[in-house]
Amino acid sequence: MLIYFSKMQGLGNDFMIIENLNQKFILSKKIIKKLSNRNLGIGFDQLLLVEKHNNRNFDFFYRIFNANGSEVENCGNGARCLAKFLFEKRLTKKNLIHVETYGGQLILYINKTNLISVNMGKPLIKGFKKIKTNISYFKLLELFIVRIGNPHAILIVSNINKIPVNLIGKFIENNLFYTEKFNVGFMQIISPFSIKLRVFERGVGETLACGTGACAAASVGITLGYLHKNIKVVLPGGKLKIKWLGGLNHSLYMIGSVKKVFDGCIYLTK
Repeated sequence: MLIYFSKMQGLGNDFMIIENLNQKFILSKKIIKKLSNRNLGIGFDQLLLVEKHNNRNFDFFYRIFNANGSEVENCGNGARCLAKFLFEKRLTKKNLIHVETYGGQLILYINKTNLISVNMGKPLIKGFKKIKTNISYFKLLELFIVRIGNPHAILIVSNINKIPVNLIGKFIENNLFYTEKFNVGFMQIISPFSIKLRVFERGVGETLACGTGACAAASVGITLGYLHKNIKVVLPGGKLKIKWLGGLNHSLYMIGSVKKVFDGCIYLTK
């Protein structure tokens, strides 16, 4: 079956976006893994699937699949790319879009300068955990556990360039909890207004950017009093702005740009 899609990226974090509103198909884990292959397929970090929502309070429901075919709850950079996709494809005329994922509700806003702001909801910092490893120089890791639609483990490090992100990230992904796998963020605090961040995404590996990872890291720094309530997050793929007043009663906002890479169509095969 022939399907139409868009390839989009936010700070180098790239997505294949497909609308399941006017075209019908079935995506298996095997097909998604084929599509994600950067040599033999389209190539992406995540696939986003736009669907109708049964609740009139929402404009759309969308699903998120990692490159390995596993389905996840939320994706911040993906949400910003989704907003641009919906608007450019004229699937909505709104610049304030209400969507829902399996991780919860999101409000997407496209401003006049084409930056996209996402109301990510309220981050939930679930505590502090120590984990022992068999990795040289990193025998004991101190992690902050955060959920912002999806689960993150945040480490504060002194020099982000010296961290073996994929090695440690893979260890934490597989050994932190038995019930679910975690994304892992490595945060270096530059000043009260700026951090550097590298993120290992479960089912993908290190990516150029991670929106929910940036939100999770910022929420930890703000809660601990290390960071201001309006900060810049510098990722390998670019910069994001995060705003959060802290506490349980305030939503966190993420602001950044996105770009369309190309539109295309492809035959789905088993």
